[in-house]
Amino acid sequence: MGRRHGLAIMENNRRRNVNSAMTLPIASLFSQSKPFQNLLELLKAHTPVVSATGLRGSAPALCTAQLFHHLKNSLLVVVATSEEVQEIWNELLFFKPSDDILLFPALETQAYEDALSHADVSAKRLWTLYRLCDLRQPCIIVTSVRALLQKLLPPEILIDACRTIRQADSLDRDRLCSDLIACGYTRVSVVEDRGDVSIRGEILDVFPPGYDRPIRIDFFGDTIESLRFFDPATQRSSEEIHEVTIVPVRELILSSTVIEDFQLRTLDSPFAELFAHGKGKTLYECITKGFLPSGGDYCLSYLYPRLVTLSEYLAPNTITVWCDRQALETTMAEFMHEIAEHYEKACRERRVVSPPDALFVQATTINDLPQPSQQIGMERWEIQRSDVPQVVFATRSNEDIRAELLSCDSRSGVLSSLANKLDAWQSDGMQVLLFCRTANQCARLKNLLADYNLDAEIQSPHTAALPSADDAPGHLIIAQGDLARGFRCEDSLLVLITEEEIFGEKKKRATASRLREGVAISDFTDLAEGDYVVHRDNGIGRYRGLVSLEAGGIRADYLQLEYLGGDKLYLPVDRINLINKYVHAEDVQPRLDKLGGTTWAHTKKRVKEAVEKIARDLIELYSARKVS
Repeated sequence: MGRRHGLAIMENNRRRNVNSAMTLPIASLFSQSKPFQNLLELLKAHTPVVSATGLRGSAPALCTAQLFHHLKNSLLVVVATSEEVQEIWNELLFFKPSDDILLFPALETQAYEDALSHADVSAKRLWTLYRLCDLRQPCIIVTSVRALLQKLLPPEILIDACRTIRQADSLDRDRLCSDLIACGYTRVSVVEDRGDVSIRGEILDVFPPGYDRPIRIDFFGDTIESLRFFDPATQRSSEEIHEVTIVPVRELILSSTVIEDFQLRTLDSPFAELFAHGKGKTLYECITKGFLPSGGDYCLSYLYPRLVTLSEYLAPNTITVWCDRQALETTMAEFMHEIAEHYEKACRERRVVSPPDALFVQATTINDLPQPSQQIGMERWEIQRSDVPQVVFATRSNEDIRAELLSCDSRSGVLSSLANKLDAWQSDGMQVLLFCRTANQCARLKNLLADYNLDAEIQSPHTAALPSADDAPGHLIIAQGDLARGFRCEDSLLVLITEEEIFGEKKKRATASRLREGVAISDFTDLAEGDYVVHRDNGIGRYRGLVSLEAGGIRADYLQLEYLGGDKLYLPVDRINLINKYVHAEDVQPRLDKLGGTTWAHTKKRVKEAVEKIARDLIELYSARKVS
């Protein structure tokens, strides 16, 4: 499968947005510490289970990145929540920017929820699974315990649905579009979001997983004349590429082969009775006609001859890293309870869903799971264990820094407590690195520390002439980097502090676009008749209820939307992700857009320009902000 060009594009983009710490002395100082060397030797000796305790802040991410660097072995990092998944993934990208750090999120819907997951979430999952099919390439996979417990489509079905397209290939454009829709893509008038596809004349636009921009495929007859990236905001084409690999965006792949196998299985008992009437019959008709059914993520065992766990996608020698065992097992128990409760609810509603044992790994503790060949238990606290080899790291989080600054006597200077700590750490020979997100913030922090007679050197992580572990100890460095939290490690003589840990986390402000776009709708039951909604392509309309219509020989449910002049749009319920509920003051009635008109397109353009202006103003305001 030809995919390396696309990965290079993602990697180049990532390197522009994430400043690397690997050229700074962080990596060498940490990896040369005695605890890390002990951990590395245990893993090289193929010790089945190792405990690594006392890793706080971003230390688990740095430790994982260094293990990957030294072992050249795949690692699966499992954390308790989706928020922690994003946090440690960002930290891993900071310590080791690479396209070999993969994100595998859990579905954002609740177990057995009668709604489709967001296409962007499914796309990230499928891109990671596709990457894992190449077992020759070691990688780090970051996931949550919820994602780990949910079973997946088999690798052979995923690979069969992926397509690599090259310039000069002969291809039926309409057939390609149909195949993409079967893989979960949504046909729209203008491609803006991941999972969109559109046809305009001889051009097919598509936004597949694994790429930071959508791709324009220009046909001359049945021959692909060019492949180019384009800007979804301006729709202008940019650089040319030679090939693209298109991966599905839904785990429910309704290809002709899958549908035919499904039809054959439903001929026999007990499936025949299950899909003969009621909601089962509706589900059967949706699937056989190629429509994505609401809640389809929880019907996979009926579509595929077998489901697999994430471990079947991993290389046999993958090392599993469990982050905070107690939190993981608490989340596992809560998830098992949610599964049982929501499955009973689905049965009461007479919905056809896969049984829990067919769709989820039944486990409430880590020991209940299939055991990997090697595993590491990473803990924040120095928990004593005698049953397995243990390595203790002496790290501390920086949570105390901000608290001390807030309680500091302003007469001695608002940063006096931090200045005293920095001076003491330098005297103890520790390497101190302060990270800010922008160059302006770096300069600002340098000036503030100068008031306390602290001489800090501003350096870029991409600069070759940076200090190494052999430089004089106690050097104070300020560098630009996207890191939210740091740590202190006595074993490594290393201190990492971020601007959030000094000045506090920046508050996110709502922008004008959020009010216009409204709030997400996960299910048509979130709507009441008469509610105003915002369709991504057609603008503001009014929901007039759920209607049943027959199209193409199949009867299905549609959302009826009314636009200016009484025009009607019938939206299939499985395309509910295209609309949001409009948010407005009770005494203000929004004006409906005209179906097929240009008003909505002009409105979106104005909002984008306004948001860009707000962003520029906020950047200028933040740059000028003073500590108060």
